[in-house]
Amino acid sequence: MKTIRTVVSTLALLVAVGASSAQAQSLSYAVAVTDFEAPTIFGFSFLFPIAPTTGLYNYSVTLAATLTDGGDGAISMSPVAPATSMFSFGVNGSIELFADALGSVTSSFGPLTFTGMVDCGAIVCSSLYAMLTFAGSGGSDVYGVTGSIALTQIVSRVPEPGSLALLALGLGGLALVRRRRERPGVARARRP
Repeated sequence: MKTIRTVVSTLALLVAVGASSAQAQSLSYAVAVTDFEAPTIFGFSFLFPIAPTTGLYNYSVTLAATLTDGGDGAISMSPVAPATSMFSFGVNGSIELFADALGSVTSSFGPLTFTGMVDCGAIVCSSLYAMLTFAGSGGSDVYGVTGSIALTQIVSRVPEPGSLALLALGLGGLALVRRRRERPGVARARRP
């Protein structure tokens, strides 16, 4: 009975180690700006170092904006030419994962969420970046913008060969110990 408890607790430990959760890496920002009368170009860049990561990752980008008219009856935020997007997110400072296709925006929106996948195995992801560049329409308008990107590792459901080999060796060792205990002709003293 003691052997069965040992086997069950060992298997539970292996399952717990094999089922460890994937850790997410993320970058979030919030910006609020006012364009005083004249149309204005705003640009922000954010870089966040992360623990070097390899393997496949899902990414999730979330965007939202609150546009408040300053009183002239019109408000917009637009990409700055020649760019066609206002929001971009990526890894390692130069590898773009996402750029919006919103074009000019004339009212509040969001949150909007976009997802995708990146292979950090070939590039070793070591930082996240976010860029926000837009032209405000002028007229004392207020722009409140938030954005975020999160990387979450894709956990493989297929056990690696090393873990299976260790499990097989452990079970083989248990069988060997049991076989030694059950040899015919060997008398054992039983505990009361």
